[in-house]
Amino acid sequence: MSLGKASAFTLSLVAAVALGVWVSPHVRTTESLPSVISANDGTATAPAASSADTRRPTPTRPGAAVAARAAVPTPALDDTTLHAQLRPLLKSGVDMELALEDFRTADEFAAVVHAAHNTGVPFVLLKHRVVYEGMTLAEAIAASLPDVHSAIEADRAMAEAWSDLAAVARRAA
Repeated sequence: MSLGKASAFTLSLVAAVALGVWVSPHVRTTESLPSVISANDGTATAPAASSADTRRPTPTRPGAAVAARAAVPTPALDDTTLHAQLRPLLKSGVDMELALEDFRTADEFAAVVHAAHNTGVPFVLLKHRVVYEGMTLAEAIAASLPDVHSAIEADRAMAEAWSDLAAVARRAA
């Protein structure tokens, strides 16, 4: 083999490995396993899974970190302790009765209050999008501030809301 052929072979081998490394993060494995036909009775069975799962873990989406919370008794919407906790986050002069109107739960109300405070989006606008237009909090934030990572801001607001609700529940106990 001449030096030119050996160099070309080596270069193509290196290029193939580099291409494999570059493409591998984008290749997805299939979740379904092929069925294997049993030689004894002709029925299809799934092959035994290997003990070492070599698939990559699926990446978590933004917002998965706060997907579940500990069971904390949720105060009622008309709880005055909750109102006192959230009043400083609303603009001065806001009527708490109007702010609470049409929210289904204290969780939802507290999350919208925190989101409005954290992002600077007016509370009334977020409330309208969440309560009357049926958007999620993340969608409402994204509609108001497209440059902000809305899922992270919604998770942050929910975490702060749950913290406030837990504090109110501890005071009531």
